[in-house]
Amino acid sequence: MKKPNLFIVGAPKAGTTSLYRYLQTHSNIFLSEVKEPHFFNTDTNNEKSLEGLETYLELFKNAKNEKYLGEASTHYLMSDVAAKNIKELSKEAKIIIMLRKPSDLIYSAYYQNIFNGTEDAKTLEEAISIENNRDKNDKISHAETFHLIYSRFVCYKKYIENYYKVFGKENVLIIFFKDFKTDTEKEYNRVLNFLSLEKEAKVSFKQYNSSKKIRSILVRSLLNNPPKTLVLFVNAIFPKYIRKKIVKFIKNKNTNYINKDLISPKTEKMLIKKYSKEVEKLEQFLTVDLSHWKS
Repeated sequence: MKKPNLFIVGAPKAGTTSLYRYLQTHSNIFLSEVKEPHFFNTDTNNEKSLEGLETYLELFKNAKNEKYLGEASTHYLMSDVAAKNIKELSKEAKIIIMLRKPSDLIYSAYYQNIFNGTEDAKTLEEAISIENNRDKNDKISHAETFHLIYSRFVCYKKYIENYYKVFGKENVLIIFFKDFKTDTEKEYNRVLNFLSLEKEAKVSFKQYNSSKKIRSILVRSLLNNPPKTLVLFVNAIFPKYIRKKIVKFIKNKNTNYINKDLISPKTEKMLIKKYSKEVEKLEQFLTVDLSHWKS
């Protein structure tokens, strides 16, 4: 069976969806229809939507003679085992890591968790203050607790070091979200150079994965925690791939795309101070200037 050799591994909320869509237009790249299978992060994945390697590889069965087959699972970056698991399947894999200013990323991640229904803290400040106790907090036992501990999102130096160690620095490309947003075409061409691919017809660099708001909390609750009788009925009638399409359709209909409120100066200042050491570690490790992350 055909195996993937290109992975966009994160970070979440850092432009990965947009890059994924742009790369899909290239004739020498095949990307799975399921953008985030989250197959290799076996230590952090609660969904377990793919049952075994054979099922995972079916995502790439429609590939033809493309040089790269890939996917984009953003929680691979935070996983302790994903890099090793990917390497066991794809020894020559190319890895793309996208990084965003910690204060902006965490702010976006908080509102994504609100949208998903997994975050019940009323403010981001509250969420940050209780994150160390969340594993013990019965009130949020329904949530994907791992992704509610926001400090995990921005241990960038640790995560990059892990991928460098497993794949070699030459096989890992780092993209900063600000650069990607400011000059998308330039960063897209950097990706093509990294993959030794030629430029093709001009790509439409539209923005994907905008901020979202739920239309109906009740519909979201039914999708997240459906009654057992309904699950049994639907499972008996529809095959798994049809069920997934139905859920995706309902989620899309239950979503409004909005302009998210800007982060308040007070909150941003708190986050910048809290994660300043992580920023300094990354600066030294990559020998880059991240002064724009400090203000």
